Amino acid sequence: MFPEDDVARDSPRRDGEYDGRARFCGVSGEALDTFELTAEARAARWIDRASPHEQRGITQIELWCVVLIIGTLISLLLPAIQACREIALNTRCQHHLLQLGLAIRNYETFHGRFPAGVVEPGGPVRNVPIGYHHNWLIAVVPWIDPVPARLIRADLSVYDPPNLEMLATEEHCDWILRCPSLRYTSGASPSYAGCHGEEDKPIDENDHGVFIRNRFLPPDEITDGLSHTIFLGEKLPFGLEWGWLSGTRATLRNAGLPLEKFSHGTPPPHDSHAVSTEEIIRIIQNPEREDVHRFWTSCRDDRGVWGVPPDVLARIPEGPATTPAVKQALLEILGSLPEGGPIIGGFGSAHPGGVNFLFGDLSARKLRFDIEQKVLRSLAHRSDGEGTDDALR
Repeated sequence: MFPEDDVARDSPRRDGEYDGRARFCGVSGEALDTFELTAEARAARWIDRASPHEQRGITQIELWCVVLIIGTLISLLLPAIQACREIALNTRCQHHLLQLGLAIRNYETFHGRFPAGVVEPGGPVRNVPIGYHHNWLIAVVPWIDPVPARLIRADLSVYDPPNLEMLATEEHCDWILRCPSLRYTSGASPSYAGCHGEEDKPIDENDHGVFIRNRFLPPDEITDGLSHTIFLGEKLPFGLEWGWLSGTRATLRNAGLPLEKFSHGTPPPHDSHAVSTEEIIRIIQNPEREDVHRFWTSCRDDRGVWGVPPDVLARIPEGPATTPAVKQALLEILGSLPEGGPIIGGFGSAHPGGVNFLFGDLSARKLRFDIEQKVLRSLAHRSDGEGTDDALR
């Protein structure tokens, strides 16, 4: 230690400066300034040497560790994100069903009865674009979107040119008729259909569902109760469909077939989604020979849809399907279709876990894909007395 009398400590003034120059063992002020600067530089170098990681990059091992951690976190988050996304899509789908259900109940409140599934005086309805074929959806359109309701010609068939022109504008009601999970579909066919019965058969007035041919059922004929009777359900495209105006398999289905599941990971077993609305309208108005052969196929597809035998196909004359000769030939074909294959088709969904259905009490519920066929048919039957809530758990 240095003698106390050789060290003079400066006392700070009020303005922050020191009263005098430091005297350190007789060292002059200029030398002391140089010493202070040198000490500060050395202290800065010591600080730099004390934190070497701030001056050099990371190694490849450290980089790959960071990448691995980030990838692991992303892999853990993706399933949760996908599950949340599917929940949102499923909620939107059920909301669409509820909107259609509200329109149906508004129709029932105004008229005192539910709309008919299809209005057709010419006998049971198959998937053939011949006839009047005004459906339940046309009846409730005024409560969904008044614009197409004013454009639809009730005095003409849905396959006549004025109504086909309206069908070509797919934006009408498209937002509410499309399931958000069916992104691959195109054309003017909806994703929802009314239930006409518990058997896969041509749509007729003796069916046991709510939306059947030429009958406007009052609520008291649904003796099973509205909460135990299926009104609407999701459907998957099934062969050629003739648009949301048509009271065929495009807007009516049944519970005679098991619920069908569509997987986005594999292509659909048919190409009905590739048929645009313009092509469907062209087929209806002027079915050329290759078009007739395309949708009156002479074989069974992957779903077992029966087509037209070649000898019957040869009897179809050339010309528009609206001409009397072609109409008569196509009507004769109806009696030539073999039994055993799907006629109208059942319900299906692209949602995992099941199919969304709308019941008469305006409750949207999901039925599992593996639901027993007996229970599904019971829920589609309006008056069999066997509906039960246990089937929905």
